[in-house]
Formats: sequence, C-alpha cells, structure tokens
Amino acid sequence: MGFLSEVPMGNEFAPFVAFQQARGFIPNLLQAQSLLPRVIKAQTILENAVLGGGTISQIQKERILLSIAAHRQDAYCIAAHSKALCSLGAADNHIDDLLSDYRNAKLSAADLASLQFCLKLARHAPSVNSEDIEALRSRGFIDETIFESVLVAALAVYRCTLSAGLGPKPDFVSKKFARVRNDFASETTSNATAPHNHEPARRKGYLSAPYLEILLK
Repeated sequence: MGFLSEVPMGNEFAPFVAFQQARGFIPNLLQAQSLLPRVIKAQTILENAVLGGGTISQIQKERILLSIAAHRQDAYCIAAHSKALCSLGAADNHIDDLLSDYRNAKLSAADLASLQFCLKLARHAPSVNSEDIEALRSRGFIDETIFESVLVAALAVYRCTLSAGLGPKPDFVSKKFARVRNDFASETTSNATAPHNHEPARRKGYLSAPYLEILLK
C-alpha cells in the first residue's frame, strides 16, 4: 500500500497510455503519483529519453537498473527490473546472480566494467573521476555510451527514491535478494571503477554529449 492517497486518473491519461503501449501495464509507481499528474508526465518524458534507443542495449540498461535497485534493497524496483530482464530473454539464474553477486553473472569484461562504474556512481558519485572514465574508454566505450550509462544510473536512483518515498505495491512478485550485500565492502580489485573507492575525486572527468553540442550550435 502506498504512503500517500491516490486519485483516479483513468486509463486514457496520456502517460498511462504511453506506458501501457510500451510495457503492457501501468506501473504502480506512476499510480502512486496521481496527486501530481505533471510529475507523471515529466517522468514519462524522462524515461522515454533515457530508455528509448541509444548505443546501449535494453538488456544492458535493465542490468544496470536491477543492480542498483539490488544495492539499494528496493523490492519494488527489483521486481520490476527482474520482470523486464526476463521478458528480454534473460535466464532466471542470470537474474539471481545479478541480485546476489553481479561478479558471478558471467558478464563480459566490458559489461562488468560498465556495471561497476554505474554502481560506483550510484553509491558515491563524488568519488567518480577521470580514471574511471578513462578505464571505460580503454575498453572501447565511446563518450556517448558512457554518458548514456550515467543517465541510466541516474534514472535507477530516481526510481528507487520514488519507490522509497511513495511505497507502491510491487507490480510483480519480487525476486529474493540478499538483505545484506557485501559486494562493495569485499571488492578487492584495483580497477579504477571499483565501487568501493569512495575517496573524493581529485581529477574530474569530462564527457562530450553530441546531442547537446548540436542544440547549442
């Protein structure tokens, strides 16, 4: 049950129609915001911009969203992103591995580096620096892809924050996940993107955003 009262919006409400067409259902997280319909509209635009197309595949985006939800122990988002990954063809054991310890999920070196970067960003953004970005570039990531990863990580945190504040009922049966996750504390790798490295960044990294450059011309 949500923490705030809801008002009927009707299935003809444009953002609800958009979610119904794109995902086949209207998330309870949106229903829980019915007192602020303009916020729902803004979230719909945001999600379409972040999750629609781009250089990162949908399954990669859902891995990021699920892993950050698991780190924040958000049952609502874990259920939603587990279901999304399943609908994209991910095996149950792969999803379980992402929830228990993403390092055992048999990810490629590039996907693992990207996921670690996003987890570090979500856990303590000020610690991210130029070394983290250069580590991704060295694995073949272009700036546009890194920038998209940052946006997906930000969306994951935004969703989890809404979930914690609104308390919506899960849309699907939630997957089991570890209540105490030790993956960050036990990480021993020296990789610059390791999410346990929380020292303030001394050298900030900068990314080019091609579509912003076009708009600013």
